[in-house]
Amino acid sequence: MEILLPENKPFNLNQPTNKLIDSKMCVFDYADKEDMDFYFKKITTYILYRYPTVELNVGNKYSLEIPLNWRIMITNDHDFICQLVPVEELLHFEHQTAIFNPFYIGIPKIVNISIKSVNQTAIEHFVPKLPKKNLLVMPLGKSSDWDNRIVNPETHEESFYPDCIMLCDDIDTSKCELELYEDIIGN
Repeated sequence: MEILLPENKPFNLNQPTNKLIDSKMCVFDYADKEDMDFYFKKITTYILYRYPTVELNVGNKYSLEIPLNWRIMITNDHDFICQLVPVEELLHFEHQTAIFNPFYIGIPKIVNISIKSVNQTAIEHFVPKLPKKNLLVMPLGKSSDWDNRIVNPETHEESFYPDCIMLCDDIDTSKCELELYEDIIGN
């Protein structure tokens, strides 16, 4: 599992934890309706999950493995209302999700999301504990997959950055219904 660091780079949590000292993870905090935004919050506690895993197909471009008991932010290209649904719901219904980068949002891409496979064996997942009403911003793919680029106007150096999606663990059962452009992108 990966998190997005303040340098706009992914970090794989399956590495030694001493590399995460004083690290921050990108979250979308929707606890205060008047101050919803993306923040980098210090990682203070970790949770070790032992849970079956699903491999998601995101936009027919990315694969992502997450615990089956997590919840994922979905939306659609009709009314752009975003909601959290259990990942296992993807087994029975077709859904879409928004992918974007919180540093360079632009226009998010609305893509199909489905379950590629389910591994019923309990797998260990090492994840940071999220504050209530916070969604983890998770980068997708490897740098070779990224087609989002920014060019430094002074040096003409180009850099690429990841598409991301938003998820949370099953511990936070807060109801979440947000408007993609007004509540998330407009911040």
